[in-house]
Amino acid sequence: MGLISGVITPAYSGCRVELMAPLAFVQRPVNWLAALSRADSVTAAPNFAFDLCVDRVSEDKIRGLDLRGWRHAIVGAERINAHTLERFTAAFAGCGFRPETFLPCYGLAESTLMVTAGRVGRPPVVRHFDLAAMADGALRARSGPDRAVPLVGNGQPRRGFRVIIADPETLQPRPDGDIGEVCVSADSVGLGYWRKPEKSADTFGVRVEGTGGGFLRTGDLGAVVDGELFVTGRLKDLVIVDGSNHYPQDLEVSAEHAHPAVRAGHCVVVSVDDEHSERVVALAELTPTAIRGRITADSVRQITTAIRRSVVDRHAIPVADVVLLRPGTLPFTSSGKLQRFACKSDYLSGRLERSRIIPVTVTDTSDARSIEVAS
Repeated sequence: MGLISGVITPAYSGCRVELMAPLAFVQRPVNWLAALSRADSVTAAPNFAFDLCVDRVSEDKIRGLDLRGWRHAIVGAERINAHTLERFTAAFAGCGFRPETFLPCYGLAESTLMVTAGRVGRPPVVRHFDLAAMADGALRARSGPDRAVPLVGNGQPRRGFRVIIADPETLQPRPDGDIGEVCVSADSVGLGYWRKPEKSADTFGVRVEGTGGGFLRTGDLGAVVDGELFVTGRLKDLVIVDGSNHYPQDLEVSAEHAHPAVRAGHCVVVSVDDEHSERVVALAELTPTAIRGRITADSVRQITTAIRRSVVDRHAIPVADVVLLRPGTLPFTSSGKLQRFACKSDYLSGRLERSRIIPVTVTDTSDARSIEVAS
């Protein structure tokens, strides 16, 4: 996203561009917003950039911004969070930011970036879909938020692109509303990976039954509803329990909201195979405020129980292990994505044990305080 939109496109078109080091943005996200205060500004960023602005830019700094000239806030690189868009719009509406500035998109490096995009000048499309239907492999509308997941539409295919939703195993096309692997065909799709012929053969030029031509297998799961692509998650991250599909992003939201001591955006849910079945494991960082408080065995039990109850109540699946971690433990990519595979590897290898919050033995019960109270 950064290479295409921030370097190659400006070099090709001759437009003005400002580049900011990721560390500089993380340290002072208000500098990014100040640069966007100039007229006719366009930027592209993943979810975490907008969340960081809400969390780290103070109200007095917000009052000094003028975002009326911000034309497009292209958001992608991961499953777009509806709550992120709502929070950012509410926080920066006073300085001129409009919801229609957001331009959700879907793309990947293998297609030379953008595949689908929302409609310019219109607010993002947000739909609520039934959780149980998603577990069975379909997007079915649900009127209220109870037992529903809000998904942000990634727009329609760009000119010259074909997007087919196919069964990941049989590569047969799926009807609208059914979840499958997103397959893409366009002139901008690459020919293969450099010096990786076997991986290239499995990914590029794949035949989807009855469609003609070759398609790129993206490894992303999604469905088309009313012409809009909704991305539900990554095929490799899918959690399958008793034959039902669960998306880690949804399980992680339930875990994060279970207790105020759990750090928002720093919870990972993975599945681990044992000899008999697949077990679900939640890895959750605690907030710095909670860590500064008094951690007891009772407080650890309260948080782990709350996480288990929240996931069971909302998704009807048990959590075999809850690992509470110190802040800054979980690995992220440079674009702010949680590295679920690395988290799973660290859990299986035992590398997370040294960061696990170990319950403290309390001898004086009158002095015992829970993290919830301390925070």
